[in-house]
Amino acid sequence: MSFFAFPALTIRRMLLAASGIVLAGVAVICIARTLPVAFAAETAIGLGVGMGLSTGAVIIAKRFVERLRAVVFLATDCAFSAAGYVFPSIVGLALAAGWRWQSGYLLVCVIPAAIALLCLRVRFPDLAADRGSASAAATRSVPARIPYLRVALFGAALAMYLAGQNVFTIWAPAYLHAQWGLPAQRSGEIVGTFFGASSFGLIAAALLVTRLPPRAVLLGSLVLATTLTLLLSGAATPAAFFALTIGFGFCSTAMFKLLISIGSEQMPDSPARLVTFLIVCTDAGGIVAPALSAAVVKAFALHASLYLCAAAYATTLAIVVVAFLVERRAAAARPIPAA
Repeated sequence: MSFFAFPALTIRRMLLAASGIVLAGVAVICIARTLPVAFAAETAIGLGVGMGLSTGAVIIAKRFVERLRAVVFLATDCAFSAAGYVFPSIVGLALAAGWRWQSGYLLVCVIPAAIALLCLRVRFPDLAADRGSASAAATRSVPARIPYLRVALFGAALAMYLAGQNVFTIWAPAYLHAQWGLPAQRSGEIVGTFFGASSFGLIAAALLVTRLPPRAVLLGSLVLATTLTLLLSGAATPAAFFALTIGFGFCSTAMFKLLISIGSEQMPDSPARLVTFLIVCTDAGGIVAPALSAAVVKAFALHASLYLCAAAYATTLAIVVVAFLVERRAAAARPIPAA
């Protein structure tokens, strides 16, 4: 929806629409008494959250450039990690106090409500350039050129990245339980270990990007993550598996926002639809991963999930290398402006 709504709507209207949809979904789920109504409310909440996510990415892409853009994108992932810790903790306390299960959704309403209020005061980037790009190109008698190959490569890299991450978080607990007989609670802690390490990795990546080119940080993260996923499949003990997961989480999670940041640089002014397209590609990888990995595990047993995860990251690395080569070739072929 965001892809088709941009750039017809302003950023302010998109945020107001996203906030309104989330609030409406929460209102419905609080009074829901049947599963179909609850499912419809959950769908609305997901729809609003997706619109808000893409709009936030567009704001960053429009407001910041190059290295600073990568730093700000990484900072948003730090916010995601913080929210993933703070809100479940608050909801857990609310449930322990005897509140209804819908209370968690009511607490989350603070965020869209605050965004709606901020929309009344904050000045957002203008999307007039996106809307006028076609007419401006016609005036210059020069067709608007879209680097389809580079955009497709970054989209594919994002899809493969999230597919690999989802395969690991879905199947690692089951692998630990089946391989070494760990209790379900202990096996499930591997997901928290991964995302806990990723929080520190995001901070480290944000600091690195202030000193090193974002492309170098991305390539380094991909090489390390690919190596660690290969080592995970050969871990001899649960302790080794947990230790490798710490390193894997630390170096891999920053890839998402670095890929979004660099991918959004492939066109001048980072059109809103380009940023939204990259996020759609990411979601596509996350959607495909459960079904694909389930089929692989059914055919080749649980161990195959680790190989599938490693293959996804290795493929992401290969795609990014090709994308950088194509990017460099395009930069070399770009005509030098006359003095």
